[in-house]
Amino acid sequence: MGDVYEIALVKKYPDCTRRLFTANHEIIATGVADFVALSRPLIRQPELPNLWLTGAGKNTAECISCNGCLPLTEPLTCRGKKVA
Repeated sequence: MGDVYEIALVKKYPDCTRRLFTANHEIIATGVADFVALSRPLIRQPELPNLWLTGAGKNTAECISCNGCLPLTEPLTCRGKKVA
């Protein structure tokens, strides 16, 4: 039953998987969920919640879910960032 409910949520809120602030805010504000997970995006952008709260950041997180932050045998960091 849980899987069907989760699939229905992703169908209703497809942008939640892309980590859009507006989609995540709506999910929490409407009571669909109490929180959203941002593990990998916070590894790449630790300041992301503050950027979103102050309106200084883009609507989307920079994380592309490449799993470059794994494995955990090395220091935890985003390896998917482009080197400037």
